[in-house]
Amino acid sequence: MSQKLDVLIDEKDRMALDPYEERMLNELIQYKEKHGDCHVPGGTGHLFEEERSRLGVSEELGTWVSYQRQRYKSLQKGKIKSMTKQDQVRIVVLESMGFMWGEREAQWQRSFNRFESLVRLTGTLNVNPQEYPQLWNWTDQQRKAYRQGKLSKERTDLLNELGFVFDLQDAAWWQYFDRLSAFATKTGHANPPTHGVDDPSLGAWVARQRRHQTAGELSQERVDALEKIGFSFDVHGDRWMMQYRQLVTFYEKHGHTRVPVSEGVLWQWVDRQRRKLRQLEEASTEERENSSESASKIMALNKIHFDWSFADDEERAKRLMDLTFSVDIQDERWIENYTKLCAFKERFGHFLIPPNHPDYHELASWAKHQRFLNKRDRLPLERIAALDELGFIWSGQAARWDKFYQELVRFRAKHGHTRIPTKNRELYRWISQQRKALKTIGGRTMTNNGKNNNNNTDSLPTSDLDGTFNPRLLELEKILSEE
Repeated sequence: MSQKLDVLIDEKDRMALDPYEERMLNELIQYKEKHGDCHVPGGTGHLFEEERSRLGVSEELGTWVSYQRQRYKSLQKGKIKSMTKQDQVRIVVLESMGFMWGEREAQWQRSFNRFESLVRLTGTLNVNPQEYPQLWNWTDQQRKAYRQGKLSKERTDLLNELGFVFDLQDAAWWQYFDRLSAFATKTGHANPPTHGVDDPSLGAWVARQRRHQTAGELSQERVDALEKIGFSFDVHGDRWMMQYRQLVTFYEKHGHTRVPVSEGVLWQWVDRQRRKLRQLEEASTEERENSSESASKIMALNKIHFDWSFADDEERAKRLMDLTFSVDIQDERWIENYTKLCAFKERFGHFLIPPNHPDYHELASWAKHQRFLNKRDRLPLERIAALDELGFIWSGQAARWDKFYQELVRFRAKHGHTRIPTKNRELYRWISQQRKALKTIGGRTMTNNGKNNNNNTDSLPTSDLDGTFNPRLLELEKILSEE
């Protein structure tokens, strides 16, 4: 062991050390060879004991290291009058090894070395508080010291070299920014919906950035970063541009901007633009001059030869009459819901609107209300005619039956049979009930007016609300009989 010490001092100096000092110095040399530093945990208490146990250090070495720091401090303050030859040799050896005379400095360096080793081992700067509670607490202390301006430049530089994150909130912000940037690369724009199903937390974050910017709480650095990837703080303006781009596509395809009501949302947007122009024409000169945004939108619409006259009262009435509405009974909200119903039927082929779906909750309530008003004879004939023309099913039970019937038709067209697999639980259950219902009808267990006595809501509706026979019964019976 003494041969290792001989590398640091000559034989004459080594002879100045007593055997105990020589043994402790050699143990410290071994510690450094194993751990890369001389920062032996030398304090008292269970935390230091646990640390020494983890490092495989004897309590004797820890006590000796603490004593060397205390003695050096006393020598520096003049509390010990004279320095022995052994003191001189010991100080030379310890300083040549990189020994730190301050306990706190040594503790900090020891924790930093451990943190650095963990970063290089795991490839991440995140410390698991359950797995490394002391180290996690140390990283938290560095962040607090940095915020309070108490972390030295030397220590700050060491941590920065590792990429240490001093501001977790700022780091979280940039992580969200990176997600938004990836979204922009994928979709071609940086304005995700605030209630997006793919990444709802990103949508909520985007909404917060707009609120912070409005309140003047968003730094210029962040504003610049967001705008650089195409983020729009004017969400209404951005939605306007999205609809405008859809109208441009429509114009390029059809050569005009007379969007039919069947286009749903786009038709509503076009109609709003015409109504807003009418409001602008009726506004005062001062209001028109202050409306630079409206002027720029009008110019953009004029570039694609937008047909403003199509919104005149006469044309507007004609468009409504095409839907079998009477102008004196129409209202915008009803037409908007009717348009949404048209789009739903076009997309799904039925009228069983899911009431709990966030996109269709309002439409489901509206459709249910139309059935209620019709049942109470309170729905205007013009609206009944419009809904009948669409094929609207006035019974909720019939709508459910019709949904499954349409699914069966599509399944048969695709597979050539009606043997529904059990994994399609709802349709499998429904077709089983229809077969039973048809057998029941064949057994003449129906009442005289053609209504089934079975109260099962999925069983086949053999008559409409007015008691007329349901022709779908024959269609279904024909389909199943061909199996």
